[in-house]
Amino acid sequence: MPRPVFLRSSLLHGLVAGVALFASVLPAHDPGLSSSCIEVREASIRVRIAFHNADLTPLVPGADTDHDGTLDAAELQRCAVALRTLFGARSRLVCDGVCAAPVSVRVGLDPDAGIECLLEWPRGACRELTWNLDLLRDMPRGHRNYAVVLQVGRGKLVEALLTAGSESVRAGLAAAAIPRSNQALFTEFLGLGVEHILIGYDHILFLLGLLLVCRTVRGVGITITAFTLAHSLTLGASALQLVHLPGQLVEATIAASIVWVGVHGLLRKDANSLGSPWLTSFLFGLVHGFGFASVLAELGIARSGSVVAPLLAFNTGVELGQLAIAAVLVPLLMWSRRRAACGRWVTPLVSILIAVAGGFWLIERTLFAA
Repeated sequence: MPRPVFLRSSLLHGLVAGVALFASVLPAHDPGLSSSCIEVREASIRVRIAFHNADLTPLVPGADTDHDGTLDAAELQRCAVALRTLFGARSRLVCDGVCAAPVSVRVGLDPDAGIECLLEWPRGACRELTWNLDLLRDMPRGHRNYAVVLQVGRGKLVEALLTAGSESVRAGLAAAAIPRSNQALFTEFLGLGVEHILIGYDHILFLLGLLLVCRTVRGVGITITAFTLAHSLTLGASALQLVHLPGQLVEATIAASIVWVGVHGLLRKDANSLGSPWLTSFLFGLVHGFGFASVLAELGIARSGSVVAPLLAFNTGVELGQLAIAAVLVPLLMWSRRRAACGRWVTPLVSILIAVAGGFWLIERTLFAA
C-alpha cells in the first residue's frame, strides 16, 4: 500500500530539517592546524607561532567580548598581556640543554585573521636547539603544528608535524645538521591529506552530487579525473603562492557548487543544458583546490622554503581519500539504479538533501560570515 501523501511529505521535511541541522554543526575549517617557524640568525633566534583565531580564543577567558568566537584587533589589544604570558609560558627554546628566556614577546593578527606571536632570543654560542610547544597540550585532540627550523646561510635544517604527544623538534646548528626523516614527514602529510578529504563534508557532498548524475563507470572515471586535475592545479598554484583568493570567497563558492550539483541532480532529466558532469567537476574543482590549499596555508609551509614534498604528499593523500570515498559510493549508486523503484527516488531525494546542505553553508559563509 502506498504511503499517504502527508506522510511522505512529513518524512521529506524531516530529512531536510535533519540535513540543515547536520550542516549547522560541521566546522567550516579544520580546527587542528598551526605553525611554528624558528629562524636562526647570526645574533638571535626568532620564532613565529601562528594559530587560527578560533583555536586560540578559548584559551583567553573573557577576551572575546562580542562572543563571535574570534578576537578582533580591539579585543586582541585588550588581552595582549594575557596572550604574551600564555605564549611565553607554554613554549620553550632550549639551547645546548639550557632553557632560555625570550627577550621579546609580541602578539598580533596575521593577514588571514589568525593570531601570531613573535618571540626572540639572543643566540649566543648555541650549537643545538630544541623547540618545545607545550601549548599543544591545550589544543583539541589531533591538533598539528608544522614546525620548521631555518638557519641563515644554510636554509631548512629540520621540519616536523608536532602534536600534543610529540611537541618538540631538535636541530643542530653546527656544520652537520641532525638528520631528519623525509619519509616520515611525507607519510604525515599523506595522512593529513587523507584525513582532510574524509572530514571535508562539503567536498564529499560535492563529489556525491557529481556521481549521482554519472550513468556509467566510464562517466564516473572521467568526472573524478576532471576533479582531480582541476583541484591539483589550483592546490599547487595556491601552495606555491602563485595565485591567491580570499578564503571567504572560496568557502562561499564551494557551498554554491554544492547547491549547483544538487539542483543539477534534480533537473538532469529535463535540463541537459546544465552541462556535463565532467565539465561541472572541472570548473568547480578549480575552486575546491583553493579550499584544499587552505590547510597548507594554515600550516604556513610556504614560509619554510621548499613546499614541493609536503604539497605532493598532501595532494596524494587527498586523491587516496577521494578514491576510497568513490569506491564506497559508486557501487551503492549502481546497485540502486538496477532496482527501478529504488532508482526513481534515490537521485531526487539525495539531490534535495545535497542542495539543502549546500544552501545552508552558502548562507552561513556569506550572510553570517565573521
